Amino acid sequence: IADSFTEGNEGTISFSEELLIGPGQTYTFLKNGQDDDGFGYRHITFLDGESGVTFSKQFVLNNTDEGVYLFKGDQGNGDVVDVFYYGSPKDVDSSLWSGDTFGIQKGCFALRKDTSVGTADAWINSKSGWSNLFFDPNLKFDAYVEPFVFPDSGGIPIFETLSQANESVYLNMYILSSPNVYGLLYDLASSGVSVNILLERSPLDTGDPLDYSGFLKAISDKGADVRFIGASDDRYSYDHAKYCIIDMEKVIITSENWTNSNLSMKKIIPPTTEDVNRGWGAIVESREYASYMLEVFESDSSLVYGDVHTFSELAPNAKSKIPYYESPKESFPVDRYRVSITPALSPDSSLDATSYYMSLSKSRIYSEQQSLSSSLLNPYQKPVSIMVEKSAKGLDCRLILGSNNSSSIITGLNNSTKVKTSMMVSPYLHNKGIICDDVTLIGSVNWTPNSFSNNREVMLAIHSKDVSDYYAHFFLSDFDRTYVYDGLHVYFTEIEDSYGKVDEITVSVSVKQDGVTSYRWDLDGVIKDTKNPRTVLRVSEGTHSLKVTVSDNKGNEGTVQKTFAVGYPDSNGSSFFDEYKQYLAPLAIIIIALMLAVARRMVR
Repeated sequence: IADSFTEGNEGTISFSEELLIGPGQTYTFLKNGQDDDGFGYRHITFLDGESGVTFSKQFVLNNTDEGVYLFKGDQGNGDVVDVFYYGSPKDVDSSLWSGDTFGIQKGCFALRKDTSVGTADAWINSKSGWSNLFFDPNLKFDAYVEPFVFPDSGGIPIFETLSQANESVYLNMYILSSPNVYGLLYDLASSGVSVNILLERSPLDTGDPLDYSGFLKAISDKGADVRFIGASDDRYSYDHAKYCIIDMEKVIITSENWTNSNLSMKKIIPPTTEDVNRGWGAIVESREYASYMLEVFESDSSLVYGDVHTFSELAPNAKSKIPYYESPKESFPVDRYRVSITPALSPDSSLDATSYYMSLSKSRIYSEQQSLSSSLLNPYQKPVSIMVEKSAKGLDCRLILGSNNSSSIITGLNNSTKVKTSMMVSPYLHNKGIICDDVTLIGSVNWTPNSFSNNREVMLAIHSKDVSDYYAHFFLSDFDRTYVYDGLHVYFTEIEDSYGKVDEITVSVSVKQDGVTSYRWDLDGVIKDTKNPRTVLRVSEGTHSLKVTVSDNKGNEGTVQKTFAVGYPDSNGSSFFDEYKQYLAPLAIIIIALMLAVARRMVR
């Protein structure tokens, strides 16, 4: 029942027959079949007049704000059992709803993910065709994992695993531009393996995927199903995922696109100036996880939502160009670990999963991120806010950002938090990996609102100390090469190189960063603490050393030091008068005598 139900001027949907909703089912109620908009493909739908469902003529929800009530019994007479508020409704019942109301994004509908509470956090924005596989920390699959990294591996583990396919390959890739991968897919399709490819139609700031239409035509001619996702009214901003399902037994998941440089088959040890990326990947052996990801693949590649098109539709006149595969000439050893894994996705659950594992961390959080949106910084929002809070409690929190980020972000985090932050220039940091104690998160999710909420992304939580230590080894190597922060920047604004014979001097300092709370003035070992950047010091004749240490409430420190003289001392600290006073009287007599002699000559 829409808002203002007590006034009787809003519409209702009534149910006169029993409707039983089974586990995992969603019922959608439509005024007419034309309102379906794809819901019927995923939900059980009921039209006005079907199965005892009746719409009143006035039932129209406001686009910007409304309250929707669920009654048990007649309107006005029954009990309110649930409520949903969005936008800025007139009245909010605080006994049924707490906190802010829900904000619906344009082009989305509200979907409930948590039935235990009446809050905005219990709802998400969704679209028809989204998988809505919410994060469940108790969902764990047993698996074997073989971790590897870029550019060190040259993608060799990918070729070695993919070449073993016997039955099926399902490949979802944001950018697929490696001719050698195309060659291997062609060979697999030619040998009878079912090859299925889903590519992003319009990847940002890169070439058109149809530039490889010749290869795709050759693979299609061998029976492969090639599709592209992306249209004017598509479900995702970008299909940014990077994974491959092999024989329903293994899943390859990477932070990196399958490009010629990432899959060069050359082992490269950073640092390097070559056109290569730093990224993480894993070979995951798990039938349960493969089945989970196949459900995602089939949903995303479905033609029913209007944003997926077949290769033949987009390139009907493409001419075949046969790609050739060259197997790796060297190997890249990988270790195999028995682990448990938990899946996560964007827009379904990646932010929830990231926040959950970071919040549980008790000793370390290491994160390498290609992109960190400035919108998550002022004020700090998840997941950055969690890292800031944990670092303030003494956890070892380190963050490496890609060179595409502003240096002011790195400086700001170092100056105002205890998160040790650096920037990696070489190799190019394209990774999106996080280590939370003994859990590693790998995948394609950048720390941006779009990546968390609007893209199709794939993330995997690997529960294993051995695997976390494996990735941490490379992370710490990167961090040691790139971390250069040297504390708060302090400088004197009021001090002289030398002073006359005085008892007191006034000195001041300034700090480049905000938030400084204390100043320690160390004058020749005598300490004075203040809360202000300006103070008066008592000095005597001689040479003095002043060291000023500033600190903020985050524990950051900075120092500045200066030597100055009082009474014009020499290098030994004694004054000119003290050193030569025994010679001053005889010298004065000599000078007077010379003056008298000169005067007599002038008289002559």
